[in-house]
Amino acid sequence: MSKAFDSASRVTDPGCFKRNDYGTAIRYYTQARSSSKLLSLDEARAICRAGLRLLVVYEDFNNSAERFDHAAGAEQARTAHDIAAGEISQPAGSAIYFAVDFDPTEADIAGRIVPYFEGIRAGLDAARGGAPGYRVGAYGCGAVLEAVAAKSLADYLWLAGAMGWRGSKAFDQSGKWHLKQIIEAGTHGFGREQCGILIDEDVINPAGSGDIGSFVIDPGAEA
Repeated sequence: MSKAFDSASRVTDPGCFKRNDYGTAIRYYTQARSSSKLLSLDEARAICRAGLRLLVVYEDFNNSAERFDHAAGAEQARTAHDIAAGEISQPAGSAIYFAVDFDPTEADIAGRIVPYFEGIRAGLDAARGGAPGYRVGAYGCGAVLEAVAAKSLADYLWLAGAMGWRGSKAFDQSGKWHLKQIIEAGTHGFGREQCGILIDEDVINPAGSGDIGSFVIDPGAEA
């Protein structure tokens, strides 16, 4: 199975990744319009033109408990939907992942993270207005993924690479993840330079179907 990678930097040479046996590029939606983190339509087209699939994750500053609640989930879901449907033409039925990029306590998970994902469901339902919608992916530690899966709030589960976070080792061993991030020893996020940008490696669960909610779009004309 071909490899996947995630990066907060614009993919400037997608053909290089294709030549190095990557099959999926994981990029971001965010409300920060000027950030290199934000996937653009031109970049998405170039990635697909090179023969890669796309996977997207929404993240602003999703790195502390006070940033999570039902209202935040609904707002981020609407923003993600607007980018996906209005700018990228991401096909319905594919996934948008939402990140929990810290190690929350059990109280944080019950009181903030679960309501956040409930808000995501509500926000996406409202944004689609009866049209076919997007599926939900969750990125986070094992304890977060267990909690959202138990309440059927996520269709896809992406295990963060920090194995010291709550429940992550056990969730890794359970094999219930669809996608797993690999962080190299001595680094913290985007630790490998590949094809001119910093990336993390990701593994698609070899025991699963291979479905992680990825997609392709019409590559359009040459830029």
